[in-house]
Amino acid sequence: MNLQYVVKRILRRQIPDGWAFGLLKLMGQGNLAEVAPAEAWARLEERLDGVGTDVVGRHVVEIGSGRHARLGLQMLGAGAKRVTLVDLYAADLNQPKHKALLQEDCVKLGLGWEDVTKRVRILSGDFAHLPTPAFEESADIVLSSAVLEHTLSPQDVLAACYAWLKPGGHTSHEIDLRDHLFEFPFEMLTFSEEIWQRWLNPKRGFHQNRWRRPEYLEAIKSARFVNTGYRVLQRDEATLREILPRLNERFRDMDPDMLSVLVVHLYGEKPR
Repeated sequence: MNLQYVVKRILRRQIPDGWAFGLLKLMGQGNLAEVAPAEAWARLEERLDGVGTDVVGRHVVEIGSGRHARLGLQMLGAGAKRVTLVDLYAADLNQPKHKALLQEDCVKLGLGWEDVTKRVRILSGDFAHLPTPAFEESADIVLSSAVLEHTLSPQDVLAACYAWLKPGGHTSHEIDLRDHLFEFPFEMLTFSEEIWQRWLNPKRGFHQNRWRRPEYLEAIKSARFVNTGYRVLQRDEATLREILPRLNERFRDMDPDMLSVLVVHLYGEKPR
């Protein structure tokens, strides 16, 4: 057992979310879109281009957009028609500090504030349990970055993506499979489900479900998406080899080549 890891996990489980956001900021971690929106957009644009789609003229829904709407503004600047942002911790557009930050971004992107307020909608809540929109409010693209690994039921989230999309619409998700104590990328896989859930798993939006790549692929197919697939973005075979003898039985029989994957891009299309 990695005692250093266990102590950190138990302490992290007790820290209120507000404190956790502050600690992540101090460590230079957290939502890239909040601190470097242009860089976050470049990564997202590359991801969408890899599956043959873009945001131009489209209604884009981002799940887990973070507290700030900065990436949403990047998408408007790149030609998106409308953007809907969904997050448990989303700040209102007119919250003073948030508004001031976004107005600075508007100047850089050549966007008018009044136009932004008409084309950006913010929803605070669990995406899987939000009401399905009317057809005219449906999305062309539903996407997320480092979100599905934090959901209680990725299957429910992917089913909601399907419900929100127009026929022919696309869904795209970058999933970070690492233990989010990043210096120990596979350590969470050494514990039983009971111990993980009772003592170590972070709460609310920081929860980690420990799903692996095949489970996500099966879930997106079960949600009725077609042209599904994945692209491996990062792996770490050497660190996995060190931890293999200590893997919990849930993961012990899984293919090591598959387990070594740290970050993956999952995608699919709603049938026309």
